[in-house]
Amino acid sequence: MECPRCPSVELAKENYEGVEIDRCPQCKGAWLDYGEVSKIVEKRQVVFSQEFKAEAMAETFRGVPQEAQESRIPCPECMRMMTTFNYGSDSGVILDKCKKDHGFWFDNDELEKVQALRESWQDEASKRGDEWKKLISSEPSEEEPYDGTLSPFKLLVNLFYD
Repeated sequence: MECPRCPSVELAKENYEGVEIDRCPQCKGAWLDYGEVSKIVEKRQVVFSQEFKAEAMAETFRGVPQEAQESRIPCPECMRMMTTFNYGSDSGVILDKCKKDHGFWFDNDELEKVQALRESWQDEASKRGDEWKKLISSEPSEEEPYDGTLSPFKLLVNLFYD
């Protein structure tokens, strides 16, 4: 399988947290088949420094930059152009996804950033879970802008407690 960023460069098999992924020896990008991402982020074998986690968190809520929106790379499996998206809607980590659900392309360090963000969110949920549950169970105030629905914050919190 060829790297979608580096034409004519073959992806090399690599064991990453017990999952076989395909990594480009040139650009260090990684191809993960559909389903492999969740296996990796659940393991927490790689330990990230607080500095790396802070750097990843600093990029949240920034949207998809114009150059990333215009970037189109082919799926290494089916060669169809992939869709660019902001992981978690607001993480600042811009990934490419195969439209046929073959997998995801992570540019250099993006897999690690996704892991660091996920771990930071899980750690925060563990620390503040009771506080968040209290917010969710409280009656909406008259100022509640999401009439009859959960706010985006409450929806995010629900991801950790469902």
